[in-house]
Order: sequence, then C-alpha cells, then structure tokens
Amino acid sequence: MVALLVATLGVAPAGVARRALGGKPSAAVWNEEIKAAWTQAYASAQGVPANYDIDEIEGRIPSALRGTVFRNGPGNFERGGQRYEHVLDGDGLLCRWSLDGATGRARFASRFVRTPEYAAEEAADTVLHRNTFGTQPASGPLGELENAFDLVLKNPANTNVQSWGGKLLALWEAALPCRIDPDTLEYVGRETFDGLPRDCAPSRAGACPEPSRSVPSRPAPL
Repeated sequence: MVALLVATLGVAPAGVARRALGGKPSAAVWNEEIKAAWTQAYASAQGVPANYDIDEIEGRIPSALRGTVFRNGPGNFERGGQRYEHVLDGDGLLCRWSLDGATGRARFASRFVRTPEYAAEEAADTVLHRNTFGTQPASGPLGELENAFDLVLKNPANTNVQSWGGKLLALWEAALPCRIDPDTLEYVGRETFDGLPRDCAPSRAGACPEPSRSVPSRPAPL
C-alpha cells in the first residue's frame, strides 16, 4: 500500500518517511551544540508584525545609498502545538529593510503572508491543510491514510519575493503569486496577471510562450 501511494502521489505519509530514513541520527552527529543551533535556526519568528527604526548601526550607511530590500522565507514552523514536518512547510514571513544614507537612517518591518489558509489556521490554532513536505492535518480513525488522497496543497508563500510590473509578489512554485501591499506588507490577494497563461506560472518561466511576462520564483535582484 505504501509503495502504491508513493508511486501514485510521489510522497509517503510523514511517519512512513521517517521510518524509511532509519529514525534519528546518531548522538555523535546530533550533539547538543548542533541541536541548539538547529533549534534556534528553525524557531518560529516572534514579535511579528514588526515595524521600527533600526537604532544600532555599525559603521555608516553610504550617503548615496537609498532604497528598500524585501526578503521572504519560512518563518512559522508550528500550529496548535503541532510542529511542521519540514522547514519548507513553514509559513512565509516577509521582511523589509529601508535605507536612507542621506539621513543615516534604516528601518525594518516584517509580517506573515496572511493568505486565507494562513488566517484560517491561525484562527483555529491547528493545521487544516496538507503541505508539500509532510505536514498535514491530524489523522482520524484511518490514520495517515486519511490524508493520502487530499491533493490540494497549502500555498505557504515562502519561496521568494519579487517586484514585477509595479506589484510586490510573494511566491511559491506550485501556486499563483500572492500580491502584497509594499507599504504595509498586508496580503492583498492572488495575482492572476489578468489571464496570464497557466504555463507562465512562477516556476515555469522557461516554458512561457511570452517570456517577458513570466515571473521567476527563484531568488533574483529586486
């Protein structure tokens, strides 16, 4: 049954995947120092949303430097006490750094990409949607097989952020981009590009019949 599921869906239930990999690494590899470093790296972001002036600046911002940098990546790794199975299932966290060398000031802001799925899970304080890398709703009487044929995946909007056509877009490879208000970092809605062909989805730039209209989902300069 497991082999059939893997062949059909390309993914095994989370518990099966863990057993197939042989469980936890050895104590020599998974020592306290490594464990502490990974725990800190993949702890859910606190103090979000944020918006404040950066008071501690080492050195000096060049006077001619002025602009804004946006970055995106997984920032929340649990819901309702359930730890996500993989870091890449983490909810997208948008960050913005604004620099003004003329005044020597810098400002930081951050906010989670509040898609309808994110908002619903936050309100329910539980995982409601299946994710790409093994995170899924709690199992019922049939165990992990209950989620096996749930083929609708949550869009975590955690892969990249792009400024395109005057719009700020939070991206994930397997769904339409999420349009973001660049001033507030609030989620605006799904960006449909006014009927852009499906082959021009974020991760399909090479297949797009109109390459100039495609939107790459991998990191690129803003």
